[in-house]
Amino acid sequence: MSNGIPFDVTILLVFGTVSFIVIIVFLVSFVGLYQKKQFQYQAEKIALKNSYEREILESQLAVQNSTLQHVSQDLHDNVGQLLMVAGLNLRTLKEKAQKTDLLGQIQQTDEIVRQAIAEIRALTKSLDGEFVNRFGLLESLNYEMERLTKTQQIKADLTVEGESYALSHEHEIVLFRMVQESLSNTMKYAEARHIRVQLAYQPNRLILEVEDDGKGFDLAEVLSRELADSGAGLKNMQRRARLIGGTCDFHPTVGQGTKITITVPRTTGTL
Repeated sequence: MSNGIPFDVTILLVFGTVSFIVIIVFLVSFVGLYQKKQFQYQAEKIALKNSYEREILESQLAVQNSTLQHVSQDLHDNVGQLLMVAGLNLRTLKEKAQKTDLLGQIQQTDEIVRQAIAEIRALTKSLDGEFVNRFGLLESLNYEMERLTKTQQIKADLTVEGESYALSHEHEIVLFRMVQESLSNTMKYAEARHIRVQLAYQPNRLILEVEDDGKGFDLAEVLSRELADSGAGLKNMQRRARLIGGTCDFHPTVGQGTKITITVPRTTGTL
């Protein structure tokens, strides 16, 4: 007996206390282990989802690039050749034409065919990813802006800040296609008169901006649309940016225009 408490009761109290502590430690450990497993499961689930989306997007980009290259080659080999034959026939007719009014019409048609041939050549370069591989992002964008300006539908400017440098071929093609999509959307929907592309070369990152003076849009409303609607285009651009470790932000103002900012790290890595 100790302090009036029987020895066997003391033993029971000690045993009960130790058992309670062991149970508490076990429960805490179990809950902690369960939470850790849940966290690992969620992390693995997210990683698998990101990996799956990445593979899907890479496949889409590869298919798109391959398709555009085929279209470029077909335009050059088929439509371009037909226009060249038409041009040769027109020049033959021009030599044989005697009437002044007929000669003038032939000359006008010949000029239209020449312009069509020049546009086909410019378009085939724009569609072909090898053009970007050969000349780089900056030169390819400069060519694209000049091509747009020559259409006389919109004024297109390219500005550069900082000393230019090259990214990996894969990353530059992704960026070039993103700019092309932005320009295409502007031409289709924005009713803009002026579009500006700016490349800001910083030591650790490249910031690419596409800005127009069109009618703008409601960003929240567009992004909330289903994939089958126009919101898919903006979401795809954001996915492409993430694919190369970057971000794509949209800053539209209804009635004033839209600015798209693409930021990517300076890297030479591949997809």
